[in-house]
Amino acid sequence: MTPIVDVSLDGAPVALIGKRALSGQIVESDGERADTLHLEISNYDGRIAKPATGQKVLVAVGWEEAGPAKIGEFVITEVTKTGPRAELHLTGDSADLKKTLKGQKTRSWKAPKTLGDVLKEVASDNGLQAAVHDSLGSIKIEKLIAQTGESDMHLVMRLARQYGALAKFQGGRLIFLPRGAGLTASGGQAGRVTITPNDTEGFTFTTRDRQRRAKCKAVHYDRKTGKREEIGSEAGEAGDGAPDYVHPHVFGTQLEAKHHAASRKGKFDRDCRPFHVTLAPGQVGVGPGGVVTTLGFGDDDDRDWIVKSRVFGFSSAGLVVRLACEPKEE
Repeated sequence: MTPIVDVSLDGAPVALIGKRALSGQIVESDGERADTLHLEISNYDGRIAKPATGQKVLVAVGWEEAGPAKIGEFVITEVTKTGPRAELHLTGDSADLKKTLKGQKTRSWKAPKTLGDVLKEVASDNGLQAAVHDSLGSIKIEKLIAQTGESDMHLVMRLARQYGALAKFQGGRLIFLPRGAGLTASGGQAGRVTITPNDTEGFTFTTRDRQRRAKCKAVHYDRKTGKREEIGSEAGEAGDGAPDYVHPHVFGTQLEAKHHAASRKGKFDRDCRPFHVTLAPGQVGVGPGGVVTTLGFGDDDDRDWIVKSRVFGFSSAGLVVRLACEPKEE
């Protein structure tokens, strides 16, 4: 298969793989980190003007036999010019990570507002649309959600960890949906693909015992009774004799404690069984949040997985696509 990598700078084509010895890497993540771009472009003839930070780079990759697919738009954050080989090295972040997301703010939200109300306000403040799954957006604020000297980006990621959600700034939207469920913000199924050993160039299934926990517990302080109440996770995989985990923080409400316990249990379960795969030429898989179904690998490794990150590595030698996955929650 013949790889294709198209790069456009502010709408103008810059380079094609094999024609300017272009190489680099695109890393798509599930929200804990921003999508990133690294490019190395040969400028041996001096025909490419040195790019400036803030310029937008649009990248599409694929194969000539199937056609390229748009991967993403990035904003250049760093430019390095090296010699004597006359190369330009560009680093960029997802174009939706606007400067306004990084500014510190102090504010709060109280009942009867919902988690969806908070996310919609944050999205609006940054010129984005909120795409929030109903199961999360309908959660009522029992006491208070406070943002104290904290950026909007950090607030959203903190709420995502608290409620076991996947948060991402992409395509002009703030996306917030259940992690590990393989769902879109509208409630539909995320991208899905089935792979067999013949669709790979290599794979690794790992089972870890150290992260396993029977239950995760969180404590909240009941102001009416003056007592502490322990809340345990209900869903998740069986611990098989593994120890419980108790969150060290005391929460202000029962609902907060419940969400933290469930979120932590889900993370322990996912961390116990990572799956990494390098796809065969012609395969691009699905992006973070999508579902990979493994078939023909045997044992208990044939199941559904959620893509945690996807990496495109490209050079004059070709194109390599790698996926890092975690078990899909049942």
